Amino acid sequence: MRRALFASLFVLTSSLLAQKPVSAELQPAEEAMKKGDYPAALKLLLTEAEKGNVVAANLAGEMIFSGRGTAPSATEAAQWFEKAANAGNAQAQLNLGRLLNAGAGVKQDAERARFLIQQAAESGHAPAQVDFARLLEAGVDLYHRTPDWRESRTWLEKAAAQHDAEALYALVRYYDEGRSGDVDKVKATVFCIQAAQAGSALAMNEMGVRYQKGTGISSDNVAAIGWFSIAAQHGAPAAYVNLGNCYETGNGAMLDYNKAGENYAAGARLGLAPAEFLLGGLFESGKGTAPDLVKALSLYIRAAKTIPEAAKRRDALREKLTPAQIAEAEKIVATDAAKKAASAH
Repeated sequence: MRRALFASLFVLTSSLLAQKPVSAELQPAEEAMKKGDYPAALKLLLTEAEKGNVVAANLAGEMIFSGRGTAPSATEAAQWFEKAANAGNAQAQLNLGRLLNAGAGVKQDAERARFLIQQAAESGHAPAQVDFARLLEAGVDLYHRTPDWRESRTWLEKAAAQHDAEALYALVRYYDEGRSGDVDKVKATVFCIQAAQAGSALAMNEMGVRYQKGTGISSDNVAAIGWFSIAAQHGAPAAYVNLGNCYETGNGAMLDYNKAGENYAAGARLGLAPAEFLLGGLFESGKGTAPDLVKALSLYIRAAKTIPEAAKRRDALREKLTPAQIAEAEKIVATDAAKKAASAH
């Protein structure tokens, strides 16, 4: 469970360009980074790291881990994180803790990982506070090994006080579900607004949902579509589905099948099954476009992996189409899958 937990959370959070202000020693590396010259930036960081600059050591580890300026190597990254963590750098402690918890590049050691993450959290490092809260949620505790929702909430609130978007959004669920006390939908919505203002695209989309349903706030379909639009601009995949549905049903907006299709298509390009399913419905019915049963079938085939209703539509369409049309739809699916695999590399 612990390995799975941190596999999903394993995203290194800092970057050189986010370090403000940048020290004089790191300014040449920053300039190289801005120019996109990652090999030069990494070389400069390693030079400073060898001199004992712990910030440079952590940043070099992050570049090596992600393969910027060199071949990716979790093992080599861990060595630089270790040096910076031992010198008290909180981000390096968090990064090394994540590697240890995932067993990436190092031997898995959940206890040391927990110690490092807690150490970084106690120093006031907001991302580490969020990670430590997740550990407590999962029951990764040295003494009890059971979830500690109240303590987890305490750490999330510490990170939220620093306007950490992930912590603010996590607290929405705590108060929505009463995880560590009474259910409080209004308070949950307040945290959701704050998370959205802090830049969480997930929270922006959630605000649209809350306005639609009147959850912790007065129902307002126009405000909902505004939030869905903002969330889509910030790259929240689910927002494309929600926004498309607003245009398809005229909920909070003028009925517009073309805009519905554009948003469903944007979600489908991201591989979102509900978007694929709904876009397939537009092609099947000819709403906003000429009917195209082959395209509809290709979309249902993809969406059917996770949506039972899509599987039913897929099977029903196959009964209507010729073998050649079915083969064409399957070729579209295979071609799209190949393109996606190629872009991933």
